[in-house]
Parts: sequence; C-alpha cells; structure tokens
Amino acid sequence: MRSPETPAPASAHSLRGVRRALLAGVGADGVAVLVARAPGSDLDCGKLLSAVAKAASGRGGGGPDRAEGRVPPGVNWPALVAAALSR
Repeated sequence: MRSPETPAPASAHSLRGVRRALLAGVGADGVAVLVARAPGSDLDCGKLLSAVAKAASGRGGGGPDRAEGRVPPGVNWPALVAAALSR
C-alpha cells in the first residue's frame, strides 16, 4: 500500500476532490466500463457513457448517478472520456 506521500504511478489519475469515478476493465471481448458519481456532483453518468459508447461503436447507458457499458477491444477509453468531458 502506498503512503500518502508516495506519488501515484504515472498512469493513475488523482481523484482527490473529484466527485466521480470512471472505471474500465479490459478483456478479450472489449472494455467493460462503469461511471459513477458522488452526491453533489453535476456529472450525468448516463449521458457521458452514452456519448462515449456511441463514439466507439459500443453500448451502454444508465442514469445520472451510475452507468455501465462496454466498448470494443482496442478502443482508447481514456482518450474518449477526455474528449467527452472537454465538450
């Protein structure tokens, strides 16, 4: 376990103060994704995941608080999420 003083690996993103979580698990049949938000967050998880899934020819959806889906293998999930969040 890392101590609070130890920097996170370069591929990890700090979530301190952020009220949302975007998780992805890569498998042979694609990338399973989960988007969730904490109370008080203005992120609409369903809209975000729908936009990302549509851009990647994947599937997914849900409500404002939580959404699940899957995108095809080889999709750059972090880049798609970054693009969708920047809009």
